[in-house]
Amino acid sequence: MYIKKITGTNAFVPYGAPVGPYRGRTAKDEGTLGGSGLIVKIETDTGLIGWGEGRRGRFETDPNTILAGDHVGDIEKTHDKLVQAGINMGAISGIEMALWDLIGKQADLPIYHL
Repeated sequence: MYIKKITGTNAFVPYGAPVGPYRGRTAKDEGTLGGSGLIVKIETDTGLIGWGEGRRGRFETDPNTILAGDHVGDIEKTHDKLVQAGINMGAISGIEMALWDLIGKQADLPIYHL
């Protein structure tokens, strides 16, 4: 099973009262009014789709030019290629999560069994 296409979608979830403004570990005195992330979708040559979520909302470099045609099970190689391309660790985590999702779907197992 090989990577055909990777897309990332920015997501923002506002914190309404009584949750917001939330004062988490990264917030200053004013707190935050929502959480953001990157939803990653990986499509494969077999038609399976894997989903992941990363901490940051964008790719610095298009991951398709780096990973298209690579095997989904080669996660360490994928990680190294993304780091060398300068993609942030938050976005990399979303790609890695989507790859594990694909491996679990192909094996018909939940990820925690892999």
